[in-house]
Amino acid sequence: MIILCFQLVIFLPGVIFSCGTSIALGGTNPCNPTTDQLVFVQHNNFPRQSGETCRDVARVAIPIFRSRVSPVFDSCLQLLVVEVEENRQTSRSQLYLDQLSPSQRLDVLRRAGVTTVICGGISEVFHHMLNSAGIRTITGIAGEIEEVITAFLADRLDQAYFYMPGRGGQ
Repeated sequence: MIILCFQLVIFLPGVIFSCGTSIALGGTNPCNPTTDQLVFVQHNNFPRQSGETCRDVARVAIPIFRSRVSPVFDSCLQLLVVEVEENRQTSRSQLYLDQLSPSQRLDVLRRAGVTTVICGGISEVFHHMLNSAGIRTITGIAGEIEEVITAFLADRLDQAYFYMPGRGGQ
């Protein structure tokens, strides 16, 4: 396997943690051990305030298409994973899910430590898989990624502004 690193990359069994950008070519794909393909993980840390501890950490995954929430979770190609501590984001990473089956996608989410998925539409089967794995789902959400993250942190995703067309009030 060839690894191109632009900053620090730490590989653990089945998981990539990085600060910066890394590209892994060939060899075993940590997201899908049966295929050889390009894996691209981008990760940005936000500075912590002095004395801040790592409690109440959540990892929120949002399927993205350009700068918006992707309309269908099951077929999205990439996820933005936002790490949240005490209602503020501390880091971001992107996971690329191209050509992964639903069970492989779930495995990637588990390995990344995702606790919540915010998405538009999702199949009943995938919704059940996530819930069975202990991953909370917030469905029927649409909008610009930055606005959705801000609303999630402020507990305002229940506003009609973030509802997908046809969702109505819930």
